[in-house]
Amino acid sequence: MPIPKMFAARSPRPLFFSMAFICSLASKTLHVGLHANTISFLDLLIYLPSVYLQDVLLICLERILLHGGGGVLLLIGGFLGAFISIATFIGCSCLFGFWFVTGSEIQWSAAGSVAQDPAAMKMMSSGIIPVTLSGIALFTLSFIATPFLYNKVGAWLATLSLLFNPKNWSMCIPGRKRTTKSEDTEGLIAPAENERKCQVWPIVFLVIFITTVVLTCVRPTVPYRHISMTLPVAMLGMVSSDDRKCFTTGPSFPFPNLIEEKLWEAPKDEYNGWAPGSNNEWVEKYETQRPGWLPDTLPKGFWRWQKFGKDGKEGIIAQPKNECGGVGGYYNPVTDPMRISNLDLKPLPELQKIFDDKTGAVITHVVLLTLESTRKELFPIQKDSFLYNEARKSWGDKIPADFDERLNLMTRVAQQVTGDRFSPDDDPLQPLKPVEGQWQDYVPPDMGGINVRGAITGSTLSFKSVLGSHCGVGPLTENFLEEVTTDIYQPCLPQIFKLFNNIKGIKNEPEIDPDDVNAFNISSIGHDREDIHQRKWKSVFMQAVTDTYDRQDKQNKQIGFDAKIAKSDLENPSSKFWPPKQAAANYFGYSEEEIMPYLRNAIETATANKERLFLSHFTSSTHHPWVLPENFDRTDYFGPRGSHESMDKFFNVNHFSDVWIGRVLDLLKDTGIANETLVVIVGDHGQAFKEDSEMTGAYENPHISNFRVPIVFRHPHLPRVHVEANATSIAILPTILDLLVKTKSLGDKDSSAAKHLIHEYEGQSLIRPYISSKNGRQAWNFGIINAGGTMLAVSSAASPYRLIVPLVDSFGYRFTDTKTDPVEKDPLEGWSVTDLGIAVKKKYGEEAEKWIHEADAIARWWSSERHRLYHYKEKDSD
Repeated sequence: MPIPKMFAARSPRPLFFSMAFICSLASKTLHVGLHANTISFLDLLIYLPSVYLQDVLLICLERILLHGGGGVLLLIGGFLGAFISIATFIGCSCLFGFWFVTGSEIQWSAAGSVAQDPAAMKMMSSGIIPVTLSGIALFTLSFIATPFLYNKVGAWLATLSLLFNPKNWSMCIPGRKRTTKSEDTEGLIAPAENERKCQVWPIVFLVIFITTVVLTCVRPTVPYRHISMTLPVAMLGMVSSDDRKCFTTGPSFPFPNLIEEKLWEAPKDEYNGWAPGSNNEWVEKYETQRPGWLPDTLPKGFWRWQKFGKDGKEGIIAQPKNECGGVGGYYNPVTDPMRISNLDLKPLPELQKIFDDKTGAVITHVVLLTLESTRKELFPIQKDSFLYNEARKSWGDKIPADFDERLNLMTRVAQQVTGDRFSPDDDPLQPLKPVEGQWQDYVPPDMGGINVRGAITGSTLSFKSVLGSHCGVGPLTENFLEEVTTDIYQPCLPQIFKLFNNIKGIKNEPEIDPDDVNAFNISSIGHDREDIHQRKWKSVFMQAVTDTYDRQDKQNKQIGFDAKIAKSDLENPSSKFWPPKQAAANYFGYSEEEIMPYLRNAIETATANKERLFLSHFTSSTHHPWVLPENFDRTDYFGPRGSHESMDKFFNVNHFSDVWIGRVLDLLKDTGIANETLVVIVGDHGQAFKEDSEMTGAYENPHISNFRVPIVFRHPHLPRVHVEANATSIAILPTILDLLVKTKSLGDKDSSAAKHLIHEYEGQSLIRPYISSKNGRQAWNFGIINAGGTMLAVSSAASPYRLIVPLVDSFGYRFTDTKTDPVEKDPLEGWSVTDLGIAVKKKYGEEAEKWIHEADAIARWWSSERHRLYHYKEKDSD
């Protein structure tokens, strides 16, 4: 029986060519489509030929390489052509799969880092199904188009090749006729029956080619250089390196009129003054005078103070570990042109009453809960909010009778710790009715601490965000956690607590090995309490997932934790509470329930040894793919109308997270430390879904839903205070220090050090009135967009405007007014700040146009300043 012709053995070259042809054009069409709404239709139509030029050249090159024949060079060319085809096919499959899941495209420069991280690859493997389906579709199209595309393009190239022979130029003269016959079976020479077409197509080709070259030369660089890049060239970004430079001095502040000498502020008490610009006596005093609180032995993190010898004289500044060394200096609050301090203002009146009471709140321990992908809108969810309405609409006209009750119970713990109620009809001064199995606050509703409304994250990449909350610093505008390659430019909380130990003469060395899974197995020495001022601080980090993703384990050591628990410890047979009781919840690790015995043991160990505990706990169940623990019941929050499966999962894991917070608070009460523990709750970033925007997730997504986060300072003996502040998590560290001082929870020497250290940080204290602007200077906020090196979100506490600033030419500008458009349904976009300014002025007026130019300038200054402060090499400008 004869084999059907389509299945007969044949050369793979035509198939490889079809793959390259279809995948290059398909990826470019998707690429153009994703950017089409940012370019005027007329401009796109005019420059469209130049956009596809690289792809046409790639296709021609592939056809030549895959021509076949004998000889070593042709064989090498065949292998090279096959390699390019396969790479293009894989890249295109990934591109379409990624777009299907997130609505955005892959940034290949960041993809290279992901490919080198095993933990990151586990996360990416969750999208293998859409990538596989995309690959099947592309391969099927390629198979069907074989050998048609191969032969047709070959014939076309053969015709064009005639132009390079002067003898054939006469074919371009109308009316002349050639009688050449082709015997080439693969169509590399034009057939005789197409003789008259040969007279037309060379002319058409020349016109198109010349036009395309001219358009390529005259078109704007941005965005067309990025849009025109063919897929294989773009994929080279995974392995390419950029030339970088070290900053010897910081970039010039873009608004010199705001830092004139007449605006300088004189030193007072612990305040070092503010005098940016040229050197002056206040700057010289800060740089040369040894602080009185400085002990002889400094923990890691205080490297910039190590220039002072024990005799008080200035020595050589300690060098950070990055290859730039000490080039560029260090952070100086006296010369920081952006710094606005509110430490000269008295604490909020409600808090001041407690601070004046000698028997008021005491803080022995600090617990910092960082909640993965937690949106302020869900902490707690509130009736008639955007997400509430989205859930309600999903049920159509069949809304369950208990719909409000379901959502009310979803974030019941958040209602109690924030003081925000589900319904505007609920009295915030009345306690919630007890619910069986859920945490019930034991303090009156008018007590419980500080709830910040209006907070945003400093980064939508989790552990860049952690730098803000734990160290009070802004992260680098570089992809992923490059901060671990250098020194953090400020001391972090664990290092400050070690400083307090050193001041009291308590030795930190030898430190507990952070990787020792039995670090907490210390025998009890009794429960008699000493004065808390004399106790030793101990810092512990805990999470139930891997700490190897994006070098988080290195960051934890860099921050200065004494001990840690992570997935590897839960799975270590030497661990005290091994083995885990449940299977892994997702590709990162386990549910938070697995670390409950470790949390209890850490607290009991600290109290038994009369230690002060700083416990940092990172949750992860609210991360994609939003899987509930096996023993946790699921609730239907969204109905069948529309497709809301992902958001429904997200609501469910937020309910679990809410219950988990209650269990942690119960643990503090059970172990007897609730009344002396400050619990800080902060979201690392939000999470966008298709209900919010066309793009989903946090990666390369500037939508506001990825930025609004809760910040709460919970203490049973602090009054309930709601603070309206468009602040970021860099305010957490100075607020913690301020609370420790004002509650008299530190000894005299520790308190003196803390009072001085607060003035070293950029963030304001949230227990005092928040200053949104001062003498024309705005309290700017910056948010780095995951993965870190492509876009920067800029906002101001003095304005409702928000600007997305591109750091590379593959992205454009984006403007929103969060007052008139709080969920950003109608953003304005442009590829240059000038073009965007025209649109902004037309819709929002001259004030808004002026603001975006200021925001763009301050964003670029801030980005370069981070590189200087981290002593990190920045990319050379083109």
